[in-house]
Amino acid sequence: MKALAELYTQAGQYAKGLLADLELTRACPADPMVWYNLACSHAVLKHKDEAISALTLAVDLGYRDFPWMRQDKDLESIRDDRRFRDLLAKSRA
Repeated sequence: MKALAELYTQAGQYAKGLLADLELTRACPADPMVWYNLACSHAVLKHKDEAISALTLAVDLGYRDFPWMRQDKDLESIRDDRRFRDLLAKSRA
């Protein structure tokens, strides 16, 4: 399922990728990477609140690749959001 979600996203089929990512969160609710990918899917579809919520959960579950988070183009739509900057501040704490 992870590979399918990634393929949908790479092919620009973001809505289908989002559905696959949502399914993955039900199958792997404690996996921070699954929540990070869900955040990316929401962000590319400009679902800012959902993207921030999923990204927050990813960080809470242990996602720590903050350098990538800063440059990930999928997160472009939330980069200027204060909540995104607050999450990045956790990397400095």
